[in-house]
Amino acid sequence: MKIAPLADVKTRLSNYINLTQKGPVIVTKNGHPRALLAAVPENEDDLERLVLALTPKFRKIIDAAYRRIQSTGGIRHEDFWRQF
Repeated sequence: MKIAPLADVKTRLSNYINLTQKGPVIVTKNGHPRALLAAVPENEDDLERLVLALTPKFRKIIDAAYRRIQSTGGIRHEDFWRQF
């Protein structure tokens, strides 16, 4: 993982994009992390999963579902498919 200031990334973006093949690059502004540069997966399904995982609204839905499962114990596999 590399950490780089925004000003440097702006002037050498192509170089930083190449660096993402080795690992993510954290972009900082005024010394604080502000963005993440990461290589895009070649597989479209993996790319879709990555985009969803980084989407705040989707994360909220998943987190709420996880909390419901933890508090209620969820439903049995067979019951799920029966209702589905």
